[in-house]
Amino acid sequence: MGWNGEQIRIRAKELGTSFTELAQSLNVSRVSLNNWAKGQSPKGSYLVALCRALGVGPDYFFTPEQLPVTVPMHRTRRRARVTKQMQEAANELVAGYVNLFRKAPDPGLVPVLRIEERTEQNALKMALQFREMSGVQESQPIDYKHAFDLLDKLGIVVIFRTFPKEIKGYAFYCTINRHRVVFVNTATHLLDLIFPLLHEAVHALRDERGTTYDDEEEKFCDMVANFIQFPDGYVAQVARMLNGKQDAQRIALLRRISEERHHSLFGIAKRLEAYGIKLPTKAVGGADTNLKKHMNRTVGKVLFRSDDAVSYIEILSELSPRFITILSKSLSSCTDRKFGEWVDLDNQIDSSMARQALESKLALA
Repeated sequence: MGWNGEQIRIRAKELGTSFTELAQSLNVSRVSLNNWAKGQSPKGSYLVALCRALGVGPDYFFTPEQLPVTVPMHRTRRRARVTKQMQEAANELVAGYVNLFRKAPDPGLVPVLRIEERTEQNALKMALQFREMSGVQESQPIDYKHAFDLLDKLGIVVIFRTFPKEIKGYAFYCTINRHRVVFVNTATHLLDLIFPLLHEAVHALRDERGTTYDDEEEKFCDMVANFIQFPDGYVAQVARMLNGKQDAQRIALLRRISEERHHSLFGIAKRLEAYGIKLPTKAVGGADTNLKKHMNRTVGKVLFRSDDAVSYIEILSELSPRFITILSKSLSSCTDRKFGEWVDLDNQIDSSMARQALESKLALA
């Protein structure tokens, strides 16, 4: 869908409203309104206000054309550099889903949380809104199932894929046909998964569409994600358990806590600094690595916990219901091979069985 700003002039004329009056009612400048009319589409909250002021739905301003895809440059895993090759690989991966999203239901108006000043206070304020939506108790960190549920509530489509080696990340956010989409690397360990999911969710709701890497924006999204995953009540509880102990004892205890609560050591260690507990980075990294080896659970192992196609479709439906809804719209027109590519299956036999499992599930719904 392409933005057709000329519709603003047409509708305003129909209503007998001048551009100056319309701009004032939207609390924007006449220049901004002119830019929208000339082809620059307004971002989420402004589009909502514009539709309300002119008494139309968002589809009024869009015309069918080449499907828009945006893949912003976002944070990589650990210290991997953001490169042109990584961007190209991400764009190529996303391009494989263009036809699927042509038949996707219209996403409608999506929520936007716009905070201009990237301060710690605003990061905490934004995190509290996410936490409230998640429904997780203040004294508990968010686990991966609640993280996926939160993305669903935010209208974000989750797609699981094995990332090519050029994409050195756990997950990345993009948009396809106005749908907010987060691609998740199936090779990601569950302990590493929650933070990047939340980080990309923050990107999605901030609605930042630029393609250049913004280090300050990444740091802000990191801060919000950390506050979401590890609320003050939980961090204070852990801090009390660590107080009065030596570093070696603290690391051992933090490893046990992380194993019980299913999260990595890095994020909680960062949050503990606000409580006066500074742990050796090397020791935290070593304990985190050992814990991941001990648990040995990746996203792929969760999805493919058995060879049963029915089980796979059930798990996929639980973790990414919006993706399943979009898939269902193209079942009758796609080949087994294409279906297998979309759901990241290796061979056509598995693809056929998984497709049949989804068809059966939809027939019973």
